[in-house]
Amino acid sequence: MRFTQIATLVVTAIFMLSACSGSEKNMQQSSTTKNELPKKVWTTKLLPASDVVKRHLTGTLQAADAVSISFEVTGVISAMYVDLGQSFNKGDVLAELDKAVYMLAVQQNKSVLGEASAALVDARQTFERNKTLRRQGLVSQAAFDNALANFDIAKQRTEVAESSLAIATENLSDTILVAPYSGRVSARFAEPSQQVSPGTAVISIQGNANLEVNAAIPEGWISKVSLFDQVSVLVPSLSASTTYPATLTEIGAQASIANAFPITITLNDNHTGFYPGMSAEIILSVSSLFATDEYYEVPFSAFTTNKSGPYLYFVAIESPKLTDKDTPIYTKSANHNLRNNKDTPVYAKGVNNELNAIAKKYYIEIVELKAETAIIKFKQQPDIALLTELRIVKTGLDFLRPEQAISVVETSTQIYNQ
Repeated sequence: MRFTQIATLVVTAIFMLSACSGSEKNMQQSSTTKNELPKKVWTTKLLPASDVVKRHLTGTLQAADAVSISFEVTGVISAMYVDLGQSFNKGDVLAELDKAVYMLAVQQNKSVLGEASAALVDARQTFERNKTLRRQGLVSQAAFDNALANFDIAKQRTEVAESSLAIATENLSDTILVAPYSGRVSARFAEPSQQVSPGTAVISIQGNANLEVNAAIPEGWISKVSLFDQVSVLVPSLSASTTYPATLTEIGAQASIANAFPITITLNDNHTGFYPGMSAEIILSVSSLFATDEYYEVPFSAFTTNKSGPYLYFVAIESPKLTDKDTPIYTKSANHNLRNNKDTPVYAKGVNNELNAIAKKYYIEIVELKAETAIIKFKQQPDIALLTELRIVKTGLDFLRPEQAISVVETSTQIYNQ
């Protein structure tokens, strides 16, 4: 009996100690929750997606008229009349081959033509005589037919000789390399006394027309541009800020490498210091598909995802809690109170004071991904009335929970690359 009483007392004591321990633990947890410091976060302003955005493409300056020219006949170069970078006019002689062989060929073919012409005259006379005699019945039909055949052969030989002379004359003229248009020499590939073959490039030339920019546009933008759109061109090697007006003059019909379509941009004017081969940057004004109020553009760091989908945190700023470190300022009402001997200055939050806020979680839908940002829209439109400013948490979303107290340590608008 006594043992039972002792056991009962021991159990009761253990129960009371456990209850006290649990109560103390709950009080500690409650105190910890109540005194939890706000999580410090960096924020950025939520920006609407623009109806017109600037797209940048890299390209290379090239001459609108550029070609490598060559002789059409073989031979030895006797003279080069232009140097690298030298200007010339249309019709100027740029280079010349040794003409000796081709002049002899012309003389030879002239002689052949003369011989063929004389034979033609003799054959024509013989044919005319036989035709007259045949009418008189003084020659046989066979003799007449033979005279006619010789006359036809003589005509054919004369025509062949004329063609050969024309070819020889053309070859002689092809020993001179003539400028097809005005421009300047961009490269020289041959020198005097060098043997060249037909089609071998001798000189590379470029015209004086406005320069072009050769580039490629991604397939996602091809439907947002049109021929003759006005664009801007930047040449970084000359100036990092000066842009030059240009026109989109060509759009390729078939994608090339990386599903990009070739395009050609023509500068509206000639500019000093521009040379083919220089790097250029094209600035396109591309129409956006997200011109309504429901689309926004946010940096990648401003949203994350869980099983329910991507989401971000809005900053709901509460009324500031003033401290004795806040700076007093005096408004009209405050000054009026001072005049009435009432010491009631109006306090405002100091510049370095932190704003009290909570994190509001909203799920989003990602519409388009860009290089550093994303176009998004909200699955449920935020209650703008509850938000003092359209600011979102920029970093550290994985360490936040909904309605958690946060401390905004960045209140200036952050501009990120759009």
